[in-house]
Amino acid sequence: MNELKNLKKLGYNLPEASTPGGSYVSVNVRGRIAYIAIQFPILNGIYKFQGKLEKK
Repeated sequence: MNELKNLKKLGYNLPEASTPGGSYVSVNVRGRIAYIAIQFPILNGIYKFQGKLEKK
């Protein structure tokens, strides 16, 4: 059984992957290190967390 069918059988649904906002690769592996580009918390096209960071 493939992984997606197994997840659905267990009641999990994966959201659609968002499209990149620029011309970059999301993960770049060099040797044993993976460099991850900036990722935003987008779920089904909607930003999950928005707001302004305040100074304390």
